[in-house]
Amino acid sequence: MKEAHKGMKITNAQFDAAAQYLKEALESNKVKPEDVSAVLKAVEATRKDIVEEDGAPPPPKEEPKPQPKPKLNLTIPSNITGVVTRNGKPLANAKISFVPKSGKGKVQSTTTDVSRQL
Repeated sequence: MKEAHKGMKITNAQFDAAAQYLKEALESNKVKPEDVSAVLKAVEATRKDIVEEDGAPPPPKEEPKPQPKPKLNLTIPSNITGVVTRNGKPLANAKISFVPKSGKGKVQSTTTDVSRQL
């Protein structure tokens, strides 16, 4: 623990805040009170190895730059097969539309052809 946190300048206040968040997370997930106490006791035992309080505030944390989402180039395969039925019978000339989940992009449609399904 000491080596992993060396130079991070973690203060007692920061350690206390992290322990409080952990406690709240455990309690909100209905962990037994005696188990919450045991976990917090184990965490507290690491304080001496983690806290480097020297009065100086920790360096500002650099915010990660948002990464652009990859553009998806999705196409609908031309060989989708199946049978559209109504009341158990094949349905002729039923319009089927393929709509992108995002609601953006081109809607592609086709109609069923019973003669090719049989």
